[in-house]
Amino acid sequence: MVTQLTAVAEYVKLHCRYVSNVKCKRPCLNASLVVARCMGKGPSFACQVHWNEAYLIQYKWLPPPKAGAFCSQYSLLENNTICQSVCVYLAIKKLGEITPKELCWHDNNVILPTINPTGKDGSICEQTAIQWLIKLGYTCKDAKKGLYHNGYKCPDVIKDCDIYIDQLFGYER
Repeated sequence: MVTQLTAVAEYVKLHCRYVSNVKCKRPCLNASLVVARCMGKGPSFACQVHWNEAYLIQYKWLPPPKAGAFCSQYSLLENNTICQSVCVYLAIKKLGEITPKELCWHDNNVILPTINPTGKDGSICEQTAIQWLIKLGYTCKDAKKGLYHNGYKCPDVIKDCDIYIDQLFGYER
């Protein structure tokens, strides 16, 4: 924003100078190109500076940034009731047990039929469940619990231990 405001301010100063110069045929183009070059930018930035100046004059502020402007489809997760229900479901589950497949099943069979936000039979796919988990701050990791299982009660282990103990007593004699 500061860069754009600075560019527009410099553009206005140069534009006034170029308009007063009789030899300059295209004051708008020349001023915007000089400002862009001075800021280390190219012709597209020059065009943007000229457009920002017109927008600023008309609306009294800079245009909103276009980052992420074209990916704004409506998501069921934007519905507060659905979002809260999903968050409650995820809070009940243990961290290692959360899977997109289970979230998808729970959402399609429990949450959406009770809320019915669209009036139609709504459902989500597993890929949507993955995107919801990412939006809610969950990351996919392998659940390694760091636990070791001692199978000392298994029949084959008992048999091997008996053989080992018999051999150990044999060595003591």
